[in-house]
Amino acid sequence: MSKGYTIAINGTYIQNKATGLGIVNSNLISQLMSSEQDFEFILYSNSSYFQKTYSQQTKSVTNYLSPARGFSGHIIRFVWYQKTLTLCK
Repeated sequence: MSKGYTIAINGTYIQNKATGLGIVNSNLISQLMSSEQDFEFILYSNSSYFQKTYSQQTKSVTNYLSPARGFSGHIIRFVWYQKTLTLCK
């Protein structure tokens, strides 16, 4: 059966060593991606966990988008978000 809608999830902030809200968000995304719905989720992330566990639903992004890069990562992530995710309509 074909899925009706595709929902893109910006997971560029999810790091391999998540803490606090990163853990909560990772758990929430895992539940969403593993549930049976009438739509599919596409996760944009550089997290090795998601790339291995949900390889069909995860699109790899560059490490330059990581929050670990500080302010430069934020700026690059902002531009990526405006240019890339908006093209995924």
